[in-house]
Amino acid sequence: MSNLERDSPEEFKLAGEKLKAFRDKTGGEAILLCKNGKNIIIITPPEIKLIRK
Repeated sequence: MSNLERDSPEEFKLAGEKLKAFRDKTGGEAILLCKNGKNIIIITPPEIKLIRK
C-alpha cells in the first residue's frame, strides 16, 4: 500500500474507497498493519472475526 500511495495517489484513494465499500456492504473486516515503513492489509469475510490486542 505504501508503494501505491507514493506512486499513484489516485489509485490509493480508489483502493481505500473500495475497502470501505466492502466493509459497509458485506460486513467484512479490513485491518492495516504497519512495520518499518511496510504496510500489509488483512481482509476477511464477515464469518471470520479478527481479534485486536
